[in-house]
Amino acid sequence: MTAWFYDASNNLLGTISRDVSGDAGARLFAAQSSVPVSYVLLSSDVDWAAGAFRYAPARGPVIPEPTTMALFGAGLLGFLPLRRRR
Repeated sequence: MTAWFYDASNNLLGTISRDVSGDAGARLFAAQSSVPVSYVLLSSDVDWAAGAFRYAPARGPVIPEPTTMALFGAGLLGFLPLRRRR
């Protein structure tokens, strides 16, 4: 089975091939691209059925919110009195 990934201008971004062996269960095709993927074509020499497709745009690094950092800092400050007693 092969997945072909294309952009909005019909340019091929890449392909991924996986062997299919009987009722082996789900197959994962995962790709990452600096150019948004517009559509994917799936093809195979054997019969197959699709159960689900999932797409998610790439996300940047996770940056904690200021209140999360403030709570984390307050928690660390709560340990200072314990450290001084020892």
